[in-house]
Amino acid sequence: MVSIIGAGPAGTYSGYNLAKQYDVKIYEEDKKIGEPVQCTGIITNNLPKDIYCEDYVLNKIPEAEIIAPNGKSIFIKLRNKNLVLDRVRFDNFFADKARERGAKIILNKKLLRLRGNELIFKDLRIKDDFIIGADGPYSRVARDSGLFNKRKFIAAKQARLKGNFNEDLVKFYLGIGSFSWVVPENKKIARIGVASNKDLNIEFKKLLILENGKVLDNQGGIIPFYDPLIKISKNNIFLVGDAATQVKATTFGGIIPGLIAAKEFSKGFKNYEFRVNQKLKKELMLNLVMRKKLDRFNDKKYNELVELFSQEKLRTIIGDYDRDFPSKFVLKLLVREPRLFKFVP
Repeated sequence: MVSIIGAGPAGTYSGYNLAKQYDVKIYEEDKKIGEPVQCTGIITNNLPKDIYCEDYVLNKIPEAEIIAPNGKSIFIKLRNKNLVLDRVRFDNFFADKARERGAKIILNKKLLRLRGNELIFKDLRIKDDFIIGADGPYSRVARDSGLFNKRKFIAAKQARLKGNFNEDLVKFYLGIGSFSWVVPENKKIARIGVASNKDLNIEFKKLLILENGKVLDNQGGIIPFYDPLIKISKNNIFLVGDAATQVKATTFGGIIPGLIAAKEFSKGFKNYEFRVNQKLKKELMLNLVMRKKLDRFNDKKYNELVELFSQEKLRTIIGDYDRDFPSKFVLKLLVREPRLFKFVP
């Protein structure tokens, strides 16, 4: 038997991939799948084909605007449109897929402790053959199994805003927090947010002033930085998604990396960590290196960077490749514009 802790996309997709071979149970501490929402919900078009569905896509965005602190901006045509997700529908779609394969999902069941291979809930104790931690940044599975390590986090704050927006354009503001975004659901509603470990509320207010509108609701959460030193498996215990810090440190997106890792469970448990590292480690490491460099930028550096990327040859490269795999385009950028080397760590 397999017990999965956490019924987010990484957890349910893991269950979906394992349910053909194993008896799978997925335990979720919340009362409803997908709630509360703690994610921006914009992704590249790199979803596995077996779980793609138009029903959970609210918007498809063909262009991105990157805005410098001095107000200048560049526009990037995206070869593959970005998808804006309805996270509740998205999460429930994955849960339904797992159920169709035979996985059982138990809601309102919070893991209190993991001792060896024994799962301890408030009113239940279970010993299982395999345990998967898909239980988010502060993963109880990771902590109690000794896989947590000295991971670091960043705080994020987001609001759904009612106003007037270009539904075909996602915007990123440089110099506001570590990363900030405006993601339109449609012409009237957008998700705006900031990730920052310094003056989060102040930085969020800056963005709110720039994107004038009426706040419909607020969301927030903690995002882990990718930690290349952590182990994601130990004996019969495995980590996936945010619990494994499988998050891009540049944009703080974790859906696609988590799903790529969860897909590896379709090949079973043997060599899971090796296979995941083969797929993700280089890309997540490169994201982390870029983030460490970006966090040392001042407004002047960001202005210089945007000025360099005003060149069509560079914008074309960025638009042609998905941000999930920076190794495919970083070297091309450096070759086409050697002045970018001054920004390289």
